[in-house]
Amino acid sequence: MSLAARVRRKVRNACALRSVPAAGLLRRLRRRSVAILMYHGVTDQQTAIPDWCQVRVQHFQRQMEFLSREYRVMPLGEVIQCLTRGSPLPERTACLTFDDGFQNVHTYAWPILERYQLPSTVFLVTSLLGTGLPPWPGRLLHALSNTELRAIRFDGTDYELSTGRRGEAVYSQMVNRIKILPGPERELRVEELVTALGVGSPVDCTKSLRATMGWKEVQELASTGLMGFESHTHTHASLPACMAVELRQELTRSRDILRERLGVVYDLFCYPFGDWTPATNKIVKEVGYCCGLTTTAGVNSSSPDVYALNRVNVGAGMTEAMFEMAMLGWFE
Repeated sequence: MSLAARVRRKVRNACALRSVPAAGLLRRLRRRSVAILMYHGVTDQQTAIPDWCQVRVQHFQRQMEFLSREYRVMPLGEVIQCLTRGSPLPERTACLTFDDGFQNVHTYAWPILERYQLPSTVFLVTSLLGTGLPPWPGRLLHALSNTELRAIRFDGTDYELSTGRRGEAVYSQMVNRIKILPGPERELRVEELVTALGVGSPVDCTKSLRATMGWKEVQELASTGLMGFESHTHTHASLPACMAVELRQELTRSRDILRERLGVVYDLFCYPFGDWTPATNKIVKEVGYCCGLTTTAGVNSSSPDVYALNRVNVGAGMTEAMFEMAMLGWFE
């Protein structure tokens, strides 16, 4: 089951739950917890295949207004330093993070973040900077959303292609098969599949809502002091699928590029797809990262494992009630 589907299932009854007495108790119990929010993109567009990772602008606006009123939003780097040292944090501490570095974070999210003066961290896939291309799952989703084919055979399986939720399910199945492949084979299979779908032009992706930022936008936002940029690997590889040498290259190359172009980074890391194992975490720590962010839904205690941090997963279609309950860790 995809991350989006899991979250939808867990939040189905959130509207009713917000008003029950348990919600007030949960607020009191979780006041010392740290909520690290996970976003990807912010958009005003709709797509043929739903993209849970793209939050509508009006929803993002309301969520940021709520956070600015109810939480102490702090830079992730500062929070990690406090957690590592055992220093106390304010009650109801929250951090904002964005995975992948989509262009629409600059276009739509940034003006709202600036209005409320909310700090955030964007995790970049450094091989994509300057290309405009999305990470490979985004290229695949773009192709599936725009293909004229009714069906395709991939990896020994026949897939009926469709829009809506059925299309989302096909996309999730394909990603789960591709992400476990070694790096060169993964890229080759993605290109073969995208070409077979008849939407092979990279230029199309650079004009889509999944296009990524360039260095100009990254440096512009970094210069404000409100938005930081950290590593999401070099190629958006699933770390457990990497050989040890490849894994270290993914981790160190991305950070080296960010240090060279931006100067100051906190050495924060975010696992692509949220995939990690104790073995990958050990290497993340060995190469010098200070933390590792997962996609596991929930808030964090005041003394968590900083290399396996939970996040509040925010996606398309979340009502205000769902968002408020997610911020309390209801959907762990």
